[in-house]
Amino acid sequence: MPKVKTKPVEKFGLAYYTEFYGEGTRGRTRHAESIWAILQAIHTIMGQGPIKTVVDVGAGTGLWREASSEVLTRVPVYHAFDISSYAVDTYDLTGEMDVATHTPSQRMGLLSYDVTICSGVLSYLDDDQLSSAIKNLSKYARGLLYIGELYCLEDVNDAKYAVKGTDQAGQILRPIRDYVEPLQRAGFVPLGMGIWLHPTKTGLLLASEFPFPQNRG
Repeated sequence: MPKVKTKPVEKFGLAYYTEFYGEGTRGRTRHAESIWAILQAIHTIMGQGPIKTVVDVGAGTGLWREASSEVLTRVPVYHAFDISSYAVDTYDLTGEMDVATHTPSQRMGLLSYDVTICSGVLSYLDDDQLSSAIKNLSKYARGLLYIGELYCLEDVNDAKYAVKGTDQAGQILRPIRDYVEPLQRAGFVPLGMGIWLHPTKTGLLLASEFPFPQNRG
């Protein structure tokens, strides 16, 4: 199967954010409904120790940062990056970053984070970019990694998406295994709801609390 290439990065400007993340749009509404539940789950899982560092990769309008300030209280460091200069300037983000080519350490000097949020990003990347992005994420996501807003082939019924292709927003519709398998090869443990646990942090949960029983023999 030929590798899929995406549209130019320039598309993530005013027109894009108005169409997909303006007031009353599905993107904004769905985020508002789900972010709190996911952050509460992260807070519960990380309850064994304080959350000191959070990085939001593909922060967009800053919805995760806003909710995190209320759910994940007293976090000393919250870095919010986006590939879009429009988003960085408009929503007062930490800075520009392409997760496929850079890591936060190259931007901020911080080597790892307790919580890494990557929502609405990976499905916009072509195959090579996706591979690089997951490798980069595995370098600094040393606690909990949340990967959300992935629309996969399994999520659509339209016959025209029966093979890998793009939707109207420019997202690549891949089989879910294209995301799951590289994350598992990197050692991450799936917890459900898009939350993945770094292999060095499995002690945060009892064996019975994982979606699948963990053999720690």
